[in-house]
Amino acid sequence: MIKFILFLLLNTFMLNNFDISINNVFPEVLLADFPMSKEIVLSEYSTSFKTDDKGRVNNITIAAKKLNNTVIKSNKVFSFNKTLGPTNKANGYKTSKIFKDGKTEEGVGGGVCQVSSTLFNAVETAGLEIIERHEHSKDVYYVPEGKDAATSYGGIDFKFKNNKNYSIKINSFVKDDKVTVKLIKE
Repeated sequence: MIKFILFLLLNTFMLNNFDISINNVFPEVLLADFPMSKEIVLSEYSTSFKTDDKGRVNNITIAAKKLNNTVIKSNKVFSFNKTLGPTNKANGYKTSKIFKDGKTEEGVGGGVCQVSSTLFNAVETAGLEIIERHEHSKDVYYVPEGKDAATSYGGIDFKFKNNKNYSIKINSFVKDDKVTVKLIKE
């Protein structure tokens, strides 16, 4: 194609003298410099939290890390409580505000329900089957009314079934003042 264009230019301007030079220009950034993601995100949900309560931030961070990279095989049931284990001081959880019987009080593991609620919204968006979910005894600020998932190790749980014909990986992380959960096709 380039030879043809040069041929046309030379024939068009034969009566005049022109110096034509060709410079090869190579891109500074190549496609190979970018990793090609084959990741298929089924759903993603984020919630914001207040960073002034260090215990809550700690608890949200621990819960998100424990949840991260969990794989749920097709037709298997996921349990939030079983995945996280006890939310106690021995596992690094700290005291923060919790809801108990419609009242706010201090308790170890406050903030963990924000992670379960964020997960619930990602699960619901992905169309997975909800097996067990409980609302808090009071409204929470981080999700719309009726979109929360209260949990308490040894008590109420958040469970869902992977009703897809493939495995699903949970990717969860904290960045700045947000906790994010992605559900990824495996």
